[in-house]
Amino acid sequence: MRKLIASILIIVVCSLGISPSLTAAETETVADIWGCSFLPGKDMQDLEGWRDYYQTQLEELGSAGESLQAFMWTPRFAGAEVDFVWFEYQANLNVSARFSEAYDSSGIGSVVDGMWESIVDCQHNQNFRRQIYTGANFNVTPPVVVESFRCVFHPGKGFADVEEALIAWSRVLDGLPQSDRFIAYMFTPFHAALGFDVSFYGVYDSITDYGSLTTDYLTSDSGQQMQAHWLSIQRCESRLWNARAMI
Repeated sequence: MRKLIASILIIVVCSLGISPSLTAAETETVADIWGCSFLPGKDMQDLEGWRDYYQTQLEELGSAGESLQAFMWTPRFAGAEVDFVWFEYQANLNVSARFSEAYDSSGIGSVVDGMWESIVDCQHNQNFRRQIYTGANFNVTPPVVVESFRCVFHPGKGFADVEEALIAWSRVLDGLPQSDRFIAYMFTPFHAALGFDVSFYGVYDSITDYGSLTTDYLTSDSGQQMQAHWLSIQRCESRLWNARAMI
Protein backbone atom coordinates (compact mmCIF):
# COMPACT_ATOMS: atom_id res chain seq x y z
CA MET A 1 0.00 0.00 0.00
CA ARG A 2 2.78 2.42 0.89
CA LYS A 3 5.81 1.35 -1.16
CA LEU A 4 4.91 3.58 -4.11
CA ILE A 5 4.01 6.44 -1.80
CA ALA A 6 7.42 6.23 -0.18
CA SER A 7 9.19 6.52 -3.52
CA ILE A 8 7.06 9.47 -4.65
CA LEU A 9 7.41 11.38 -1.40
CA ILE A 10 11.19 11.00 -1.25
CA ILE A 11 11.49 12.27 -4.82
CA VAL A 12 9.19 15.23 -4.10
CA VAL A 13 10.91 16.20 -0.87
CA CYS A 14 14.33 16.08 -2.56
CA SER A 15 13.20 17.94 -5.66
CA LEU A 16 11.65 20.69 -3.58
CA GLY A 17 14.80 21.00 -1.53
CA ILE A 18 12.88 20.42 1.69
CA SER A 19 15.12 19.75 4.68
CA PRO A 20 13.87 19.58 8.28
CA SER A 21 17.06 21.27 9.45
CA LEU A 22 17.05 24.07 6.88
CA THR A 23 13.36 24.83 6.33
CA ALA A 24 11.28 26.46 9.04
CA ALA A 25 7.97 26.40 7.18
CA GLU A 26 6.02 23.15 6.80
CA THR A 27 3.17 22.05 4.60
CA GLU A 28 -0.36 21.48 5.79
CA THR A 29 -1.40 18.07 7.10
CA VAL A 30 -0.90 15.27 4.57
CA ALA A 31 -3.88 12.97 4.07
CA ASP A 32 -3.46 9.65 2.28
CA ILE A 33 -6.90 8.38 1.30
CA TRP A 34 -7.96 4.99 0.00
CA GLY A 35 -11.49 4.38 -1.31
CA CYS A 36 -11.95 0.62 -0.96
CA SER A 37 -14.26 -2.26 -1.76
CA PHE A 38 -13.95 -5.69 -0.18
CA LEU A 39 -12.77 -8.55 -2.36
CA PRO A 40 -15.16 -11.54 -2.65
CA GLY A 41 -15.38 -13.42 0.63
CA LYS A 42 -13.77 -10.62 2.65
CA ASP A 43 -15.46 -8.31 5.14
CA MET A 44 -14.93 -5.90 8.02
CA GLN A 45 -13.68 -8.64 10.31
CA ASP A 46 -10.80 -9.32 7.93
CA LEU A 47 -10.01 -5.61 7.77
CA GLU A 48 -9.95 -5.25 11.53
CA GLY A 49 -7.62 -8.26 11.77
CA TRP A 50 -5.31 -6.55 9.28
CA ARG A 51 -5.53 -3.31 11.27
CA ASP A 52 -4.46 -5.11 14.45
CA TYR A 53 -1.41 -6.55 12.70
CA TYR A 54 -0.59 -3.22 11.06
CA GLN A 55 -0.69 -1.49 14.44
CA THR A 56 1.75 -3.97 15.98
CA GLN A 57 4.13 -3.43 13.06
CA LEU A 58 3.90 0.35 13.42
CA GLU A 59 5.17 -0.06 16.97
CA GLU A 60 8.32 -1.59 15.52
CA LEU A 61 9.02 1.69 13.72
CA GLY A 62 9.36 3.60 16.98
CA SER A 63 8.84 7.35 16.73
CA ALA A 64 8.22 7.16 12.97
CA GLY A 65 5.24 4.87 13.55
CA GLU A 66 3.85 7.07 16.30
CA SER A 67 3.35 9.93 13.85
CA LEU A 68 0.48 8.24 12.00
CA GLN A 69 -3.24 8.60 12.69
CA ALA A 70 -5.77 6.47 10.81
CA PHE A 71 -9.56 6.74 10.50
CA MET A 72 -12.17 4.76 8.64
CA TRP A 73 -15.40 6.06 7.15
CA THR A 74 -18.34 3.85 6.22
CA PRO A 75 -21.36 5.17 4.30
CA ARG A 76 -24.54 5.79 6.28
CA PHE A 77 -26.74 5.01 3.28
CA ALA A 78 -26.69 2.56 0.40
CA GLY A 79 -25.43 3.59 -3.02
CA ALA A 80 -21.86 4.59 -2.19
CA GLU A 81 -19.27 3.59 -4.77
CA VAL A 82 -17.02 2.07 -2.07
CA ASP A 83 -17.48 -0.05 1.07
CA PHE A 84 -15.30 2.23 3.18
CA VAL A 85 -12.70 5.00 3.01
CA TRP A 86 -9.40 4.69 4.87
CA PHE A 87 -7.59 7.88 5.91
CA GLU A 88 -4.03 8.20 7.16
CA TYR A 89 -2.83 11.57 8.44
CA GLN A 90 0.68 12.92 8.97
CA ALA A 91 1.46 16.35 10.38
CA ASN A 92 3.19 17.58 7.20
CA LEU A 93 5.04 16.41 4.10
CA ASN A 94 8.38 16.00 5.87
CA VAL A 95 6.86 13.77 8.56
CA SER A 96 4.98 11.79 5.91
CA ALA A 97 8.16 11.26 3.88
CA ARG A 98 10.14 10.10 6.91
CA PHE A 99 7.37 7.69 7.88
CA SER A 100 7.14 6.27 4.36
CA GLU A 101 10.91 5.76 4.17
CA ALA A 102 10.96 3.97 7.53
CA TYR A 103 7.96 1.85 6.55
CA ASP A 104 9.55 0.80 3.28
CA SER A 105 13.11 0.22 4.51
CA SER A 106 12.09 -1.69 7.65
CA GLY A 107 10.80 -4.66 5.67
CA ILE A 108 7.35 -4.61 7.29
CA GLY A 109 5.74 -2.87 4.34
CA SER A 110 5.66 -5.83 1.96
CA VAL A 111 3.85 -8.04 4.48
CA VAL A 112 1.38 -5.37 5.57
CA ASP A 113 0.70 -4.36 1.97
CA GLY A 114 0.28 -7.98 0.88
CA MET A 115 -2.33 -8.60 3.57
CA TRP A 116 -4.15 -5.38 2.63
CA GLU A 117 -4.27 -6.28 -1.07
CA SER A 118 -5.66 -9.74 -0.26
CA ILE A 119 -8.67 -8.11 1.46
CA VAL A 120 -9.60 -5.01 -0.51
CA ASP A 121 -9.39 -3.31 -3.89
CA CYS A 122 -8.66 0.41 -3.49
CA GLN A 123 -7.95 3.65 -5.28
CA HIS A 124 -5.47 5.96 -3.56
CA ASN A 125 -5.02 9.70 -3.58
CA GLN A 126 -3.00 12.11 -1.49
CA ASN A 127 -4.18 15.52 -0.35
CA PHE A 128 -3.30 18.43 1.86
CA ARG A 129 -5.82 18.97 4.67
CA ARG A 130 -6.64 22.33 6.20
CA GLN A 131 -9.07 23.05 9.01
CA ILE A 132 -11.44 25.78 7.83
CA TYR A 133 -13.87 26.06 10.74
CA THR A 134 -13.57 25.32 14.45
CA GLY A 135 -16.58 25.41 16.73
CA ALA A 136 -15.73 26.80 20.15
CA ASN A 137 -17.30 23.86 21.99
CA PHE A 138 -16.43 21.03 19.62
CA ASN A 139 -14.94 18.42 21.95
CA VAL A 140 -15.85 14.92 20.86
CA THR A 141 -14.19 11.59 20.21
CA PRO A 142 -15.02 9.23 17.34
CA PRO A 143 -17.31 7.74 16.24
CA VAL A 144 -18.67 10.87 14.60
CA VAL A 145 -20.83 11.78 11.63
CA VAL A 146 -19.15 13.32 8.59
CA GLU A 147 -20.74 15.09 5.63
CA SER A 148 -18.51 15.10 2.56
CA PHE A 149 -18.62 17.33 -0.51
CA ARG A 150 -16.54 16.55 -3.61
CA CYS A 151 -16.64 19.56 -5.88
CA VAL A 152 -15.79 20.63 -9.43
CA PHE A 153 -15.25 24.30 -10.23
CA HIS A 154 -17.47 26.01 -12.76
CA PRO A 155 -15.62 27.48 -15.76
CA GLY A 156 -13.72 30.58 -14.71
CA LYS A 157 -13.89 29.73 -11.00
CA GLY A 158 -11.12 28.43 -8.77
CA PHE A 159 -9.42 28.47 -5.41
CA ALA A 160 -9.38 32.27 -5.15
CA ASP A 161 -13.18 32.21 -5.26
CA VAL A 162 -13.26 29.44 -2.65
CA GLU A 163 -10.99 31.36 -0.28
CA GLU A 164 -13.20 34.43 -0.54
CA ALA A 165 -16.34 32.35 -0.01
CA LEU A 166 -14.87 30.64 3.06
CA ILE A 167 -14.60 33.99 4.82
CA ALA A 168 -18.27 34.76 4.23
CA TRP A 169 -19.30 31.17 5.06
CA SER A 170 -17.50 31.29 8.41
CA ARG A 171 -19.35 34.48 9.30
CA VAL A 172 -22.67 32.82 8.48
CA LEU A 173 -21.83 29.85 10.69
CA ASP A 174 -20.75 32.12 13.53
CA GLY A 175 -24.31 33.44 13.61
CA LEU A 176 -25.92 30.00 13.97
CA PRO A 177 -26.54 28.63 17.49
CA GLN A 178 -25.37 25.06 16.80
CA SER A 179 -22.11 25.93 15.02
CA ASP A 180 -20.05 25.76 18.20
CA ARG A 181 -20.24 21.96 18.01
CA PHE A 182 -18.97 21.68 14.43
CA ILE A 183 -15.61 21.59 12.66
CA ALA A 184 -14.79 21.48 8.96
CA TYR A 185 -11.84 20.74 6.69
CA MET A 186 -10.85 21.44 3.10
CA PHE A 187 -8.80 18.89 1.16
CA THR A 188 -6.80 19.90 -1.91
CA PRO A 189 -5.32 17.19 -4.17
CA PHE A 190 -1.55 16.70 -4.17
CA HIS A 191 -0.89 13.30 -5.78
CA ALA A 192 -4.22 12.32 -7.22
CA ALA A 193 -6.10 11.45 -10.39
CA LEU A 194 -9.53 12.58 -9.30
CA GLY A 195 -12.72 13.69 -10.97
CA PHE A 196 -13.04 16.72 -8.68
CA ASP A 197 -11.04 19.81 -7.79
CA VAL A 198 -11.52 20.15 -4.04
CA SER A 199 -13.38 18.44 -1.22
CA PHE A 200 -14.87 19.61 2.08
CA TYR A 201 -15.72 17.58 5.17
CA GLY A 202 -17.95 18.71 8.03
CA VAL A 203 -17.68 16.78 11.31
CA TYR A 204 -20.53 16.43 13.81
CA ASP A 205 -20.71 14.68 17.16
CA SER A 206 -23.98 12.96 16.20
CA ILE A 207 -26.59 12.73 13.48
CA THR A 208 -28.79 14.90 15.69
CA ASP A 209 -26.20 17.68 15.69
CA TYR A 210 -25.93 17.33 11.92
CA GLY A 211 -29.69 17.70 11.55
CA SER A 212 -29.91 20.73 13.84
CA LEU A 213 -27.08 22.76 12.32
CA THR A 214 -27.95 21.89 8.73
CA THR A 215 -31.58 22.88 9.31
CA ASP A 216 -30.51 26.21 10.81
CA TYR A 217 -28.18 26.85 7.88
CA LEU A 218 -30.63 25.92 5.11
CA THR A 219 -33.59 27.81 6.59
CA SER A 220 -31.81 31.06 7.51
CA ASP A 221 -31.66 33.93 5.03
CA SER A 222 -27.89 34.16 5.36
CA GLY A 223 -27.50 30.41 4.88
CA GLN A 224 -29.64 30.37 1.75
CA GLN A 225 -27.67 33.28 0.27
CA MET A 226 -24.41 31.52 1.12
CA GLN A 227 -25.61 28.29 -0.42
CA ALA A 228 -26.47 30.10 -3.64
CA HIS A 229 -23.00 31.65 -3.67
CA TRP A 230 -21.35 28.25 -3.27
CA LEU A 231 -23.42 26.88 -6.14
CA SER A 232 -22.20 29.73 -8.34
CA ILE A 233 -18.60 28.59 -7.74
CA GLN A 234 -18.79 24.82 -7.92
CA ARG A 235 -21.03 21.80 -8.25
CA CYS A 236 -20.67 19.15 -5.58
CA GLU A 237 -21.79 15.66 -4.70
CA SER A 238 -22.40 15.02 -1.02
CA ARG A 239 -22.68 11.99 1.24
CA LEU A 240 -22.99 11.16 4.93
CA TRP A 241 -20.55 8.81 6.69
CA ASN A 242 -19.92 7.23 10.05
CA ALA A 243 -16.28 7.80 11.02
CA ARG A 244 -14.15 6.18 13.71
CA ALA A 245 -10.52 6.14 14.73
CA MET A 246 -8.61 2.99 13.74
CA ILE A 247 -5.02 3.77 14.79
